[in-house]
Amino acid sequence: NSRRFLMRIGIGCGVVFLLSVGLTGFKIYTMLNHQEAIILDAASIIRSSPDEAANPLFTLHEGTKVQLVEIRDAWL
Repeated sequence: NSRRFLMRIGIGCGVVFLLSVGLTGFKIYTMLNHQEAIILDAASIIRSSPDEAANPLFTLHEGTKVQLVEIRDAWL
């Protein structure tokens, strides 16, 4: 009876351990592959392409959190 109890405890601990390892791995993956930034300028004009002559699409204001998808020279 106690052997069966210990076996269930061991299996439960194993499941919790595997879930912890999986969630930790997922968190590390997202931290390394999803770069985020906060807009520090009062307003940033978002353009259709990385060129000063490109059409402005919209404006982001200070404090807006954005995800960096690609970086080209000084363009984010």
